[in-house]
Amino acid sequence: MSCKFCNEKGKNTVDLLGISICEDCFEHIATTSVFADNYEYNKEVIKSILKKYIEEKDMAP
Repeated sequence: MSCKFCNEKGKNTVDLLGISICEDCFEHIATTSVFADNYEYNKEVIKSILKKYIEEKDMAP
């Protein structure tokens, strides 16, 4: 699987609500300051992961 953030394949990944994120990106996201330039990007990707997860749960029988 490829990482949702960096799109690299073959790295060790962490499963976040059914989405693969490499350990490097996961660590980076977890330690990013709200004042960092890429904070908004990270926030939007996490929001899309949560939205997909919620939609899939709502569709389940």
